[in-house]
Amino acid sequence: MTAPDNRTLARALTEAGAFRDAPFTVIDVGCSGGIFPPAEEFSPGLRAVGFDAIVEEVAQLKASAPPGIEYECALVEDPDWERPALRKSPGVMNRSSAGLYERLHGFDYNQEAFNRGRPITLTHHRVRLDEWLAARADWTVDLLKVDTDGNDLGVLRSLGERLGEPLAIHIEVNFDGDVGPDSNAFSTIFDTLVAAGFRLFSLAPTRYAKATLPLPFEWNMPAQTIRGQVMQGDALFCRDLAVEGGDSPERLLKLACIFDLLDLQDCAAELLDSHADVLATSSPVQLSALMDLLGHRTELGLTPAAARQALADDPTMFFPAPATSDESVPAELPPATSAPTLSMDGGPISVGTQGPPTLLRDGWWPPEPDGAWTSSPSATIEVVLADEIPPGAIVELDAWRLSPPEGEARTVLVVNGTCLEPVDAGKVVSFATPTSLPPGPTQLVIASWPMVCPADVGDSDDERLLGLFVSSLAIRRGPGARPND
Repeated sequence: MTAPDNRTLARALTEAGAFRDAPFTVIDVGCSGGIFPPAEEFSPGLRAVGFDAIVEEVAQLKASAPPGIEYECALVEDPDWERPALRKSPGVMNRSSAGLYERLHGFDYNQEAFNRGRPITLTHHRVRLDEWLAARADWTVDLLKVDTDGNDLGVLRSLGERLGEPLAIHIEVNFDGDVGPDSNAFSTIFDTLVAAGFRLFSLAPTRYAKATLPLPFEWNMPAQTIRGQVMQGDALFCRDLAVEGGDSPERLLKLACIFDLLDLQDCAAELLDSHADVLATSSPVQLSALMDLLGHRTELGLTPAAARQALADDPTMFFPAPATSDESVPAELPPATSAPTLSMDGGPISVGTQGPPTLLRDGWWPPEPDGAWTSSPSATIEVVLADEIPPGAIVELDAWRLSPPEGEARTVLVVNGTCLEPVDAGKVVSFATPTSLPPGPTQLVIASWPMVCPADVGDSDDERLLGLFVSSLAIRRGPGARPND
């Protein structure tokens, strides 16, 4: 069985040598924890420098830096920019539940989040990015990532006349702050970057609940919460080369890769399509193959051409599932397909193109020609049990997975909320039912981990996110069961 090609554009183009003579170049300011993770997809064609002011963190990063990656302990700033004085009234962060946690428990967020719990020592060394780049004549910045907790505008200004050079700028922004040309607030950063030729392509807000009514944190750390006031965000500003043009084929492909890595496959497709003529003769990977990769990484799994055709032929698939009320369901919609029936010792049901549409739920990658589907990393199947299933019955998944060495991978089957015990993990993955299962509608959730990233694969040629491929499932009597069980 051949696994679906779920590689990113960056991985496919890097493997094809697209950036051999023009490495993908990243500047990461505020690099605690390492270089911006999505950029790793360009390795080994990645050239990057990370700046951070925390002495201990930079020393540790330097000790384990791979080839092509360097780190400098420095505060990146524009010496001509003076941060505005803090407002006398308490800012919204101080009034948040995260701020309350810090005061109640003596928690130092910066020390825990950015220095792995160690005391923080800051450098006094300062750097302007335009001066740093002037000493590196072969550097052209493709991606600038900025996360400094307050000095973000100073980093942008330190680029001087080279501010418009990056293809993309991924930057943390703050919505709380005074307005004005020197404010580090989102409004100033937005105006600065739009004036430099960028457009806002993505904005992921973070919320902080009030200390008056604390709400659950998103992380295992007192920081943003699941709900609350929007206070910060991660913004992506990019050059709109789909309409601007005027850049090299390598840079067009790099920007398409950035879009893909940051879940903007539609923007990547538009960019590739708008420059199809020049890329048809300069891309080492055929444009049709690149478009297929983009389609595989979207919810519908359709290539751009197929998605456009589907929007013309059957637009209902682009809308949320209709309500169950007969009055609100348009008459032209086809009736819902019933879930397949699973019988004891009956034939296996197909998990693929043979099965009805309701068999496959969110979490499945598109099918291979032989009808196998892969979970990423979990997926749900709805079936109907024809009869009561006794304890000790065996649920079999005809499965195949790309995985680390034997013994490190685990596959789990959950039936109506109960986790089944695996009894065999060969080509047919088997699970024993701990209790009886009543007849009727039944939900099966299949999960498999670890979902291996390229760096973990070792010498394998399968440098992609790996998963579990399931083609069918069946239910059998367990060992020692009597015929009438």
